[in-house]
Amino acid sequence: MYPTVFRERSTNQKIIEELSEEEIVRRYRLNRAAIYGLYEVLEPYLQPLICRSHAVPGIVKLLCSLHFFATGSFQKVGGIYGAVSQLTFPQCLGQVLDAIHSVSGNYINFPTNRNEWNTVKRQFYCVSDIPNVLGAIDCTHVAFNSPLDKEHIFRNRKGYHSLNIQIVCDANMNIRSIVSGFPCSSHDAYVLKQSGLYADFQSGQMPHGCLLGDAGYLFYRWLMTPIPRPCTRAESAFNEAHVRVWSVNERSFGVVKSHFRCLDKSGGNCCGSLQSCLAGFPTQ
Repeated sequence: MYPTVFRERSTNQKIIEELSEEEIVRRYRLNRAAIYGLYEVLEPYLQPLICRSHAVPGIVKLLCSLHFFATGSFQKVGGIYGAVSQLTFPQCLGQVLDAIHSVSGNYINFPTNRNEWNTVKRQFYCVSDIPNVLGAIDCTHVAFNSPLDKEHIFRNRKGYHSLNIQIVCDANMNIRSIVSGFPCSSHDAYVLKQSGLYADFQSGQMPHGCLLGDAGYLFYRWLMTPIPRPCTRAESAFNEAHVRVWSVNERSFGVVKSHFRCLDKSGGNCCGSLQSCLAGFPTQ
């Protein structure tokens, strides 16, 4: 029998302090201050529960996961962080995903009081001149590894497997609501009907105001869609203003997917990491 040989693990100082700000952003898509701030929130969930000398430190778990979010690849993790093998990394990633999911509600939330509602409405009005807008709603596809027994319902028209994710943004591209878990075969309108947001608006629990969505949604008193076949100058002007609001979501999708390649088909397949990326990254 040969004794187990433990490689030296990288530490917080080695990983962060010796890197330039540019290299940190390139590698993790977050700057130094944002990483430290995120770790301060997640540290209680990530610190090892045992005092073994070779337990993976919480900061290493976070940085491994951020690197995966940024690249969509498991391959370089071991070489960068030392002794975090491809067998160990999924456990670290799972802990980070669970930790961020636990706190994500503190950062991804719909406005809940009059001051927040008025602020959001005012910001949208400055963009479009449309009053009382509380959010822009749309869905996007995120690639992922589908279960083998339900492979057909997750295969989209472009030939890869994906989830249909509903997101509501404010005028500053801050993500205010997210609904995930539906296969790509689910229509946008169906995903909305299954969400708590739909129930809240339908029951009148939301304030006076509306969401703006594209033509894929049904029209409700609280959900404004483009006017089909506009006949007047006013109708055309409304549709143009509507596009300015609705495009906030498209820009937000682009920012998040370009920063976190695990959410983009060209970068890899997500493994439950969508909400973690959205909670951990300000899109402003």
